[in-house]
Amino acid sequence: MEAAFETPRHRKTRQRASIYAIVASTDAHPTADWIYERAKETMPRLSLGTVYRNLHVLAREGAIRAIDAWGKTTRYDADLSTHYHFVCTACGAIRDVPKPAGEEARLARRFSLPGFSVTGHRLEFQGLCARCSKSEKGKK
Repeated sequence: MEAAFETPRHRKTRQRASIYAIVASTDAHPTADWIYERAKETMPRLSLGTVYRNLHVLAREGAIRAIDAWGKTTRYDADLSTHYHFVCTACGAIRDVPKPAGEEARLARRFSLPGFSVTGHRLEFQGLCARCSKSEKGKK
């Protein structure tokens, strides 16, 4: 994973390495604020602006994925494997959903447009996570 934060257009920095390591250490799809709070533990002089700039570089260069789910705060994912996301509309939690084998090719054939070349797609599910669903049932 060492090379993941050294991008072709940007040199490796200690801040970027730390930010990448924090994103890669969790499957919680953290926000920039969450990442900032963890990064400050080892780099107290780090600014939130530096975190945002480095997240932007990492996402633009393909080291991490930015998830702009349903107009909520951008979250980040270092798992670049092919998968979908489930977004809880109550608490904002994001969970990975495995993509069925062959799904990319099936969808490309199904939704192809004349003269267009499908190179990928993004699918996000929304609803209530198990905790929020249970909480909703308890209110009724």
